[in-house]
Amino acid sequence: PKEIRERLYEEQDALVRKQKEKSKRNTEWKSSKHEAFAPPEAHPSNSVDKTSIARLYPQTTILFADMAGFTKWSSTRSPEQVFFFLETLYGAFDKLARRYGVFKVE
Repeated sequence: PKEIRERLYEEQDALVRKQKEKSKRNTEWKSSKHEAFAPPEAHPSNSVDKTSIARLYPQTTILFADMAGFTKWSSTRSPEQVFFFLETLYGAFDKLARRYGVFKVE
């Protein structure tokens, strides 16, 4: 529904603003002389929002994929066949990533 979508957009905007503020504090901290002398717990990233261990990267997409039926399929194939299939699949992903300028982390 539209209301849920709008609420999600608002929450995302709030997270982006919060991350930008945190990034600004970190930049200011790094440019100050305090970084070399202060204990780690004094760093802004260690004192803001203790409930979250994740960082927000607004221009990032993460793909998690599950190959339906892969376990059953692979149990009836030789290791060489499974390896060849996976090598071919990952090669296709790598080719697409290069074509579209995507930075891929494994």
